[in-house]
Amino acid sequence: MGGTETTVEPVPAESAIAAATACPRCSEPCGDLPAVSTTRFGELGLRRCQRCGSRYTAGDPPARVVACENCGIASIEQGKSGTTTCEVCSAAAESTYSDDGVALATETEVLSALDREVETVTSETLAAYLDRVARLVADQMQDAPQSPRVVIVDNGSFETLALPSGTLLISRGMLATLQDEAELVFMLAHELAHVATGAAAGSLVRLSLGQVTRRAESDDDGWILAAMDLIRLGHGTPAEHEADTLALDTLLALEYDPQSALRFLRRIERRIDDGGSEAQEYALAHPPPRDRARRLERALARAAESDSPPRVNRDVFRRAAGTQALESSLTRVRGLGDAFSPPEAADTSGPDMRRLVWSAVGIFVLTGLILAAGWILAR
Repeated sequence: MGGTETTVEPVPAESAIAAATACPRCSEPCGDLPAVSTTRFGELGLRRCQRCGSRYTAGDPPARVVACENCGIASIEQGKSGTTTCEVCSAAAESTYSDDGVALATETEVLSALDREVETVTSETLAAYLDRVARLVADQMQDAPQSPRVVIVDNGSFETLALPSGTLLISRGMLATLQDEAELVFMLAHELAHVATGAAAGSLVRLSLGQVTRRAESDDDGWILAAMDLIRLGHGTPAEHEADTLALDTLLALEYDPQSALRFLRRIERRIDDGGSEAQEYALAHPPPRDRARRLERALARAAESDSPPRVNRDVFRRAAGTQALESSLTRVRGLGDAFSPPEAADTSGPDMRRLVWSAVGIFVLTGLILAAGWILAR
């Protein structure tokens, strides 16, 4: 997340310019946001069309990027089917990814790596407020972790990262876009929905195993690169829409104003349309905000109206997390470890859990070698 010095090489300027004119799928102008670089796609910068939602590689010719039909991780499209199975899903058993122990051990490795690279900001009032609202959301959502924690990373971009334990890393820039508590509830509920559905664990483990395997003999930290790619690539369009649906259900159940979700998405849309650099990674990781808003509007048209007036708690939000509070009361903290104690740390930091996740890496490598050998023999 923000603050790390371990990054991939920037996308060549000519590649970004080549793809900046029109979407190869719908031929609409693609806007002013530059291509986003990721470790998973190497030198191929990625863009998303804000009209049709397609993702593709920058350069000539562009290649369409689609979500794996199994896990939602972005991959280059094979053929014209619109779906593909990524190499990570092909190389290991599903049980490796769904194991809770592997997910929490992977999270521990990722947090340990990020702890060396990022800075967080906090205040006693803000931390207590965010954790209280996160717990309120979790109590309302089935299968959500019951002790979520919110950590603010000192970064001006719009970034979020939900981890399997319920730790939510939210950038200062994302928090600063919010205008009331109802918007905060929607944003936190969207992230906790990724945890509740298993998308957070599955995506993190898959990307981490792939990165750590590829970088075993390099100086780059595969755990950090996996986290960065998850922020930039997201969980795939179906998972993002599912998270929106669960977040809206949570808003309604808690009797917050559902229009706040639409206002939040339209504000993000304006920043994307304006070419705001803080929005470029968010735009790649998520479906177009206007598409998300239309889906939520259709869902609201079918929802029963509440007898209680909807709330937004704008004054409460502004006192704890509004612009003035963010500018005046935050204290910078080096790393993640000094900012909070992960709720699962006592259970996942020991040698047994580290052996578990490295065993999963070994299984991934071995299975990949077997598949490669079979492919060679078949030829």
